[in-house]
Amino acid sequence: MKYWRRKVFALMLCALFYNLSAQQAQLISALINGCGTSDGLSEFLVVYSGGTEITNVQASDIDIRYGTVNAATATGVTDSYVSNASFIASLNALLPMSCDFSFEGVTLGVTDIPAGSHILILNDGVVTAIDFDGWCGQNLGTVYVMFSDDVTWTDAGTFANGPSGNRFFRSVINGTTTDFDYSDQWATGDGNYAQWDDGGGTAVVYGNYSNCTPNDDSILPVTLSSFTATEGSSYVDIRWETMDEVDNSHFTIFKSQDGHEWQVLDMVAGFGTTNEKRVYEYRDTNPFRGRSYYRLKQTDFSGIYEYFEIVSVQMTGESPPQLFPNPVQDLLNIRYHQPIEKLCFISKTGTVTTLPGPDSAAMLSTFDLSHLPPGVYTVLIYCGARVFRKKLLKV
Repeated sequence: MKYWRRKVFALMLCALFYNLSAQQAQLISALINGCGTSDGLSEFLVVYSGGTEITNVQASDIDIRYGTVNAATATGVTDSYVSNASFIASLNALLPMSCDFSFEGVTLGVTDIPAGSHILILNDGVVTAIDFDGWCGQNLGTVYVMFSDDVTWTDAGTFANGPSGNRFFRSVINGTTTDFDYSDQWATGDGNYAQWDDGGGTAVVYGNYSNCTPNDDSILPVTLSSFTATEGSSYVDIRWETMDEVDNSHFTIFKSQDGHEWQVLDMVAGFGTTNEKRVYEYRDTNPFRGRSYYRLKQTDFSGIYEYFEIVSVQMTGESPPQLFPNPVQDLLNIRYHQPIEKLCFISKTGTVTTLPGPDSAAMLSTFDLSHLPPGVYTVLIYCGARVFRKKLLKV
């Protein structure tokens, strides 16, 4: 009985650490000004599911509200949803065979939406299939589609195209509430969209899609394939990767002692426009005593910028465990001067696999990972009262 209690508690801790490191579940962009005489038929919303799977999704799990006074008094525009399998087929038919994602319709009470998924919300009156091939190449996998038949989202259009003041959204995604606002910052008309940073607030991107057709991935959130901060003996190594870049001028590295008040650490030049994987590394030789927080700001040549999620490191004056090889195929070695009690491997979909530590207290331990499916994992290494977090690629 005690063994199973310890095992369940360990799984709970693994899930807790995974959720803390995930991006927030929220509305990320909205096509505000639809095309044609019935604006509402081509308005759409893009939502990110966050770090936790949404099981047997219900309407209340994907709740978007819109208002003219403030976010708190906003009215729901997605209180109810319907299915539309034929329109899903039309969307997929427009994607090229080489595209690396596809659309899947959501059935309330049945569909599970994995962590880290993108959700496209359309007006149920939509009749003309929108070509989303501009989203190809972003490794989206499956984009989940929901059709709102809420009467508040009218076919004539609900979202104000050129408001004299601010307009407001509130998203409640899988229990996470976030508020947003936008104003008339566009120089064009039909096809205008707004995009928000992680955490909401005021829109940071005001763009336009001709004919309301997304011919690029600008309306999607700009995400890093990885962003880590690793403790050294008296320094912190900061490392991040991008899968591709468009007009990327530079990154700004910020640091903080409390996660609220930030100071600029340095700037690192970007690679402009590239579709190749790029790796950036920076060493903070003067971290704070105790915990240091880090975040990145990416700026385009046009001045448009985006903030990314926060990572932190607890300085203890000693080197953390070393994992090698990485990528790993079957056998993983971990070098550390203290006994390892257990390991938690957390997949991109949130699946948790726990391995016990070795019987001996040797500084070098070997673990058989042949049973783990290939993919990127967050590894939690439990050593006494301390927990270390690492990224691992299983091939």
